[in-house]
Order: sequence, then C-alpha cells, then structure tokens
Amino acid sequence: MFSGGVSLFDLRTYLKKDQPIIDFLGSLKLRSIFNILILGCLTACSSSLNVSSRSDSGDEISVNSLFVVPNQLPAPASFKSIKLYATKDTAKPPIIDLNSEDQLILSFDELTDINGQFRITFTHHNKNWEYSNIPQDWYLQGIGELVLGGGQTSNSRGPDYIHYEITISQEEVKFISSGNYLLHVSDAESGQELFSLPFLITENVGELSSTSQTIFNSGNRFFPEHRLFSTYQYPDFVEYPEFDLSFAYIQNRFWSDTRFTESYDFNSPGVAKFDLTQSNAFPANIGHIQKDLSRFSQNTFEIVEWNPGSTPPKVILREDVLNFLNSGSDSIIRTYKPESSIRSGYANVLFRLDGDESLSSEDEIHILGDFNQWTVNKNSELLLNPDSGFWENQQLLKEGIYGYQYIRIDENREIDLTTLSDNSSPQVQEYISLVYYNDPERKFDRLLATGIFYAR
Repeated sequence: MFSGGVSLFDLRTYLKKDQPIIDFLGSLKLRSIFNILILGCLTACSSSLNVSSRSDSGDEISVNSLFVVPNQLPAPASFKSIKLYATKDTAKPPIIDLNSEDQLILSFDELTDINGQFRITFTHHNKNWEYSNIPQDWYLQGIGELVLGGGQTSNSRGPDYIHYEITISQEEVKFISSGNYLLHVSDAESGQELFSLPFLITENVGELSSTSQTIFNSGNRFFPEHRLFSTYQYPDFVEYPEFDLSFAYIQNRFWSDTRFTESYDFNSPGVAKFDLTQSNAFPANIGHIQKDLSRFSQNTFEIVEWNPGSTPPKVILREDVLNFLNSGSDSIIRTYKPESSIRSGYANVLFRLDGDESLSSEDEIHILGDFNQWTVNKNSELLLNPDSGFWENQQLLKEGIYGYQYIRIDENREIDLTTLSDNSSPQVQEYISLVYYNDPERKFDRLLATGIFYAR
C-alpha cells in the first residue's frame, strides 16, 4: 500500500490502460515508497513487468486444460519454464512418499529485471481436487510458509529474466497426511497468488500392481483404447474397503482427466481388484512430439531459421507434418527440461503444422505442451498462414527439451486428443494408478498407494 491507503491496483484502475506508469507501478515490490518519488516517476519510469502480466491467468481458469485441476491457478504469461519434480527421480511425476527423505524441487523464471520475493504455501485437497477443509495442523506440522528470493539474473540474449529455484524438504516442511496437494506461489509483498501446481503425497502402504488390455476398433473413429486393471492388497486398518476405498488412473500426467473406476471386486479377503470399464477406457493412440531445443542455432536439425538480432530473438522450426507427428519415443511426457543455466536464452519460437485437405480454415487447432501447461487459451491457437500454407503459432520459449501435441477443439468445446493423431496403432502411454482411502474418523481422502506403469 502507498501512504494514504491507496493500493497499486486502485491506482492502476484510476489511471486506466493508456497511462505508461502502469508498467512501472506493476513492477515495484517495495512497500515503503514516498508519494513524491512515485509522482516523480509518473512519466519517466518504466519496467519490463507490469501488473497485468502478473494477473492475466484469471481468464484461463475456466478454459480447457489437460494439466490444470480444479482450484489450481494457471501461471501468468510473465512466468516461464515452471517445473515441480521429486528429487528421487526428476523424470517421474511430482509424487513423494510420506515420512521419507523425498524432496520436491520448484524452479521457474520471471520475465523481469527486478529481483522479487515469493511465498510458498500448501493446501490439502480431496481426491477430486476440492479443498479437504481440514485444519492445517492435520496435514502440516512443520513450516507452513517458505520464502523464496535471491533469484539469479539472466546473462543471455533475449528478454531479461530472473531464475528461481527452491528445494522443499520434508524435514523442514513436515507433511503428516497423504493425499492431493497444491503448492501455491504468491508475491511476498502484496500477497497476490500468482500460480499453483499439483503434487501427490502417498503413504506407500499395501501392494499395488497394474496391467492393461488393448481393445482395437472401439474408440473414437475406431481407434484403439486401453482398459486398465489393478490389484491392491490393502492394509489391515482398512475395515470396510467397499465403502472407504476408491481407485483412479491418470494418463500421461494429464491431471485434469483423472478417471475413477466403477468396477470393483472385494471377494478375496484383504484384496481389492478394480478396473476401468470399456466405456471409460483411455485412447491408446495418443502421440506426442518432442523437440530438443537445448541450443538455439541454425546448425540444429529442428531449426530452419535463427535470427538472434531481433528482439526477442526469433526461431523458426522445421514444420511438423500431419500424419507424421509421433516421435516414436516412450518418454515424451516424462521429458521436460527447460535449461536452468542463466546463460540460456528465450526466443519467439514459431511452430508450423503442414496440414492436408482434412483441415479447413473453420477448424480450431491448438498447440498444447510443457510450455503452456497443456492449456487451451488465446495464445495456443494456430492460424492458417495463406502465404506459407502452414498452420502457425508462436511461443516464447527458453532453450530446453519440450513435449507438445496438436489438438482440435470439438463441437462441444472440448479437447479432442485423437482426431489429429497420425496413427491408428497403439502408442506407448504412461499411466498412474491411485488408491484413495476416505478416513472414517477425519473424513478426508488419504492416498494409500500409487503406481506408474506403461501400456502400448
């Protein structure tokens, strides 16, 4: 707040969008600034970050996303290269064991030249990602709030950015309950939440095993599907498994498409069998593209044009061709590696899709990937370039390795993962199986076990 009780947001509203000071005011992170200094900067000061760039995720909350779960806040455009992973295996999903030495690592860049400070907090959620509404001391006994500052200033061509990284140790943040969690990142000065990320804490009790069955000519456009089957030997404290246990699967870490089972078998003592029915099966032919952009240079196969002299630098990628989109790798989703070095730069990267007669200018085509949280928004749509004949989209990316996919929005305004799939044969898919236990005493969902397996 400024003296007199006027906030940055009140002043921004008053001045409206045609005032250049907005860019400057939005970048300020100091609480005690005299009004005379502020007025002196009204026409002279500017910054690479503005208030709206830190707040523009609000219009994305209701849009389609393969990643963003209910109550999660998508990241604003000024925050890039966001990654949350477990230290036990950086290639695996952000799942840690309760009461273990497992750690979480959060890293991200903010596109600004002003060093900031952030608050890291945590909330517990039920299996459907609704708030569990339990007091914090039921799931957290350690430090409930971490402060992240001291970022590293970039030393590269392209837009300025500050790189931040923090290791979250269970010795410091003592989680005492399993389940679904959101990690929240807020501005330490204003308290404004900027974005949040999902992670899971499992008790790793009982024995869980899973398999798959491929069903051909059964899905959308008669593409193959995966039915999933699991067996779980549950612990003794589960007295009424048919009432207190529930089971779910996640495909390719698309958290928002968690599918719960409707078929159970508790006939064997101490053993639960569950599966996805055919009507709820996952598509088995989803393919993904992976690009190694670890170095922006015209000397790499993926890049056909590199212009380091523009602001920001510009990269034009070799076109992707419809019907030849799959990269043939079984690690596409698991490989997401924005470079952490402050020498690595950002560039405007132009993606180009060479379609065919099956695509028309009336189609709504989007690119979803690691760089936009697999979310449909105004910046993910491809437009047909009449001069080149390519469907094109530009993304501001840091050097690194990225997975992505082209999708169509169907008549129900939902993400269609299979129409642009270039293969009617099964592809390797990653699955996570989950076993939840609704604690009969405390009335919240504990996560007893998780498993990662693959199916073709």
